[in-house]
Amino acid sequence: MNPSTSSSGAHWSRHGGTRAAATGPRDVSRARNAQSSTSTRTTPLSQWKQLRQTVAIRQDVAEVGSSSPVLTSAQNRVRISHLCPEDKQKVGKLIRQLMKVGGENEQLRKQVDDVTAELDQALADKDDLQIKLAQSLDMLKTYQARMHAMQAQSDMEQAKVTAAAADAARLQQQAHDHAHALQVLRLDHDDAMRKASRQWEVDMDRLREEIAMERRQRLLLAEQLDAHQHQRLSEDKDQHSDISSLLNLSSTDKVRN
Repeated sequence: MNPSTSSSGAHWSRHGGTRAAATGPRDVSRARNAQSSTSTRTTPLSQWKQLRQTVAIRQDVAEVGSSSPVLTSAQNRVRISHLCPEDKQKVGKLIRQLMKVGGENEQLRKQVDDVTAELDQALADKDDLQIKLAQSLDMLKTYQARMHAMQAQSDMEQAKVTAAAADAARLQQQAHDHAHALQVLRLDHDDAMRKASRQWEVDMDRLREEIAMERRQRLLLAEQLDAHQHQRLSEDKDQHSDISSLLNLSSTDKVRN
């Protein structure tokens, strides 16, 4: 693996970890995105060409260093063209591995960038959702308050309707009772009128009988009075004739004397 790559990765990890501890997850993702972009810009593909030309075989240098305590400037600047075919093959293999690791690192960095972008978008969506959730909660509270007010108004209206229905039922019962009382009074009045009519008829019949009886009595009294007067007249006439006779006799006696 490339030492610069590993050191850059370690540097990224240390600074990324420190920044993650100091800031939130959203700032960490942005810092990682910015750092990965910076590291990508600082490692162009031309470095791989330069690496293929100036790469040093650290293992061979270590072996040479172990055999010789002092390294010359020529040994520090070993080139691929100075190596034997076997070392060149090893170096080529190592370069291919480095290029493969570098490509994989680039893919991983792109994936990290994509994941970071997705994380940023998810965090932004989360913020939007939190805002929308807060708005929805406010709307829900407002709706619940309105529902409570409407329910209270509905309860009041229902209470008024119930009271009005009770009043209407009471008035209807009173009207029914009044109508029943009027009907009873009418029936009593009709019964009383019928009784009074029958009593009047009875009284009239009795009065007619009394009048007829009184008329008969008057007629009888009139007849008796007429008979009495006729008898009286007759008696008066007889008495007058007797007196006349006596007077005549008396006058005759006087003449004779």
